[in-house]
Amino acid sequence: MAYLTNHILKWDASTDTGSGVKEYKIYKDGVYQNVTVQHPTTQYTVSSGTSTHPTGCWTVSAVDNNGNESSLATCASDDTTNPSTPTGLSSSNIQETTFTLSWNAASDASGIRFYRIYKGGVLYATTPNNSTSIGLTGLTAGTTSTWTVAAVDNAYNEGSQSSGLNVTQASALTLFGSTSSSASLLDVCDGTVNTSYWHNGAGTYPVVNDIVYTNSSGTTTLNGGSQYWLMNNNDYLRIGSSGNVLSVSSC
Repeated sequence: MAYLTNHILKWDASTDTGSGVKEYKIYKDGVYQNVTVQHPTTQYTVSSGTSTHPTGCWTVSAVDNNGNESSLATCASDDTTNPSTPTGLSSSNIQETTFTLSWNAASDASGIRFYRIYKGGVLYATTPNNSTSIGLTGLTAGTTSTWTVAAVDNAYNEGSQSSGLNVTQASALTLFGSTSSSASLLDVCDGTVNTSYWHNGAGTYPVVNDIVYTNSSGTTTLNGGSQYWLMNNNDYLRIGSSGNVLSVSSC
């Protein structure tokens, strides 16, 4: 299929399992315009001779290295209409450096091709297709960011960015104290756990997939006891000796 917007004719790349694609021929209203574009380029600037938008039905065909020409792609008239604005942004699976962003689909007469994801108004990611969710990575624990989404249609018109969604990443878990058996949740909450039970001393050790990071060079689990208390703001996790989360409590 071909798409035309703001004098730019674009199309999806063709394939040829034999000799391979060589070039594309440009047509207007079914008439060859004596213009070829070498593969893999998949766009051509259409001139109307004025500043007005081109008229007529523009399209392309593909030619392989043996001179075989394909049928014409579905033609395109100039599309200058932006898609609608995505709504209903929501977040899930929030971790220290990742989370999943979802939204309600936008609409457009030519169809939605993909979405652009913005963090604080700056482009951060692009969906590979018209999927309405994306897993975002590379974020910073404990920070809050404002996220927006804009739709791009099949003519590559980009719509307005959505309303912003503030997302706060999970904070890194701080090792508060640990014991082989005797420490209670109350001891952890009031800070009376004996420091001699701390593993490698007090420090900040993130938990990823239930594995407690004990130092910067390894991913070994805490050991030497049956349970460990970890603090994340006002939430306390009891970690088993194998590194698994046994329970979650609040002070």
